[in-house]
Amino acid sequence: MAGLGGVFNSLNLALFTYGHENPVKYYDLDGNEIKISGSKQDVREFISQVYKATGLRLQDQKGTLVQTGSRNTKIGSESAAKVFTDALKSKDVITVKAVRDDPNVLVDSFATNKVDVADTGSFFKKSNLLGAEALVHIIDERAYAAEHGGDFGPAHAHALAAGAKEVKGAATRTATMSPAYEPGAHLDINFYDAKGKVVDTFSFTLDKNLTPQ
Repeated sequence: MAGLGGVFNSLNLALFTYGHENPVKYYDLDGNEIKISGSKQDVREFISQVYKATGLRLQDQKGTLVQTGSRNTKIGSESAAKVFTDALKSKDVITVKAVRDDPNVLVDSFATNKVDVADTGSFFKKSNLLGAEALVHIIDERAYAAEHGGDFGPAHAHALAAGAKEVKGAATRTATMSPAYEPGAHLDINFYDAKGKVVDTFSFTLDKNLTPQ
């Protein structure tokens, strides 16, 4: 700009009920988590967008994103899926708060962990690659910050490179707003290769809800 009830669920304490007696459907790679909150509609939308970007089948199990089954390799990109699976395997907990048409959030807020699914949804409508870039950036930024001390600057720089690769193998991207963050403003997103050459450009106009269209 967590997995299914913890110790309060007896199935989590029994040695022979790993995966809630269905380890093919529910499996936890190492006990780490991506926590998610928000309305049911917004959480479902976030999960749907992750599937488009990665081919990963995720479910919300009482505030925890749980991978169910194997990845659909015909959907999304392998590199985007790796960012999400690495986050699930991380020793740290990552938090996502799914919102919609939040006037204080353009795509996401690092400080509050909010992700505006209306904004990211507009990116997917424009290009699946652009939507994937946004979600990779969001998750990579939080995973990097959690692992390396929480500072925004280094996490943002790392996420820029990680996400940009989703768009024609770009090295980085820029986003410019004109004249200001207000209805009718123009948002231009440019992707660059390692030599600074523009490889793709996306342009939006903010609607009355400040959602890129």
